[in-house]
Amino acid sequence: MSNPGRVFTLRASLPMTLGLAGLLALPPAGVGARDRSRAGDRPLACDDEGWSSRLERHCEIREMTLPAGPLEVDAAPNGGIQVRGEARSDVRVRAKVVAQAPTLAAAQRLAAEVRIETKGVVRAIGPQVGRDEGFWVSYELIVPERAELRLETTNGGVVIRSR
Repeated sequence: MSNPGRVFTLRASLPMTLGLAGLLALPPAGVGARDRSRAGDRPLACDDEGWSSRLERHCEIREMTLPAGPLEVDAAPNGGIQVRGEARSDVRVRAKVVAQAPTLAAAQRLAAEVRIETKGVVRAIGPQVGRDEGFWVSYELIVPERAELRLETTNGGVVIRSR
């Protein structure tokens, strides 16, 4: 399956789209079997974030609830997206914001400047960053089983599953 822009549009109930999950949930080449079996099996958490020996990182989880309906999520450029279908009437969005900078205080300040936009497209909006700074946001979506989704990412993975 070729999808160079990594944009996925799903317009079927999640049980019907799960056939795509095997294609969409494949981890990058080089990921070990132990890591591959856990991809998307647990909620987003800050304890699974790799750490740099040179830069400090700050991670936080933000949660919001949106009304059910067509949903577009843009995790580009470096965030991933996990989707889980459940019997529910709204959409729960969990955003994992990770910021890195030379000091922990600077990483915390940078993370505080990142806001999650939910009008139209769910996406992270943040400040311009310098050479030794950066941030990325990954999303966990818990959606009604019959959800219309448009998911976009550049370097992150996409995992889709039901219950």
